[in-house]
Amino acid sequence: MDIIARLAVGTIVCLLIGLLSYRKKLVDKSGLIAGMIVGVGIFTLGGWKLYVLILTFHLTAGFFTHYKYKEKLRRGVAEFKGGARRWSNVFANGLIPLVSASLEFMSKKEIYLIAYMGSVSAGLSDTLSNEIGVLNPSPPRLITKLKKKVPPGTPGGVSPLGILTSFLSPLLIGILAVLLNVARPEHIPIIMSAGAAGSIIDSIVGGSIQAIYRCTQCGKLTEREFHCGKKAILVRGSAKVNNHVVNLIMSVSGASVSTLLWQLFT
Repeated sequence: MDIIARLAVGTIVCLLIGLLSYRKKLVDKSGLIAGMIVGVGIFTLGGWKLYVLILTFHLTAGFFTHYKYKEKLRRGVAEFKGGARRWSNVFANGLIPLVSASLEFMSKKEIYLIAYMGSVSAGLSDTLSNEIGVLNPSPPRLITKLKKKVPPGTPGGVSPLGILTSFLSPLLIGILAVLLNVARPEHIPIIMSAGAAGSIIDSIVGGSIQAIYRCTQCGKLTEREFHCGKKAILVRGSAKVNNHVVNLIMSVSGASVSTLLWQLFT
């Protein structure tokens, strides 16, 4: 299939999946458009196999975002808009995979395939560790100060359930990549390590320099600049480092760790 055919097929496939995702409230309208850009780009330049990997991330993340959503809502840790992801969420997790697929298309070098899988596995690890970790029965602890307990959903908060999920979830990407003949079996530990590393780095950045605000209405700590319809007060971190910046750092970290390990051990 030449690139024009891949562009045409990719556009149709991504549109259908995008509309279904919008209907199921996995994305909002802006997320649908951003998903089209990322998805069509990866399908066209990386091929359908790479697209299947990021689609697996998207669908799995969407499922676990909605998993026990009412319980997460009760605890105050549920995603806004019923869990629908905005354009900023999509680009934060999809930009590095798109760049990696583009570089692999231009250079045909395996290292960019490894970077692609590392960034996708980091995104999956981070998302699932957050969505599952908030259901941990005991309060999480701040990764930069492990003696300090924090409310569920606090950036930088880690729990046994979340950490376990961060290490195991990238196995899905590794096994699928091998089945699709995108990766070899010896790449699975690299993909899993990169995914877990990206998630842990996300927590470290979230627990140190990410902006944390206090709502002036309800007093709750939040990563959002506005809460309860009012501008919140910055109490920690840098206002320039929001959740999407942290996710982008996580994605870059996953790609970087995977390429480093690939160079060291293969």
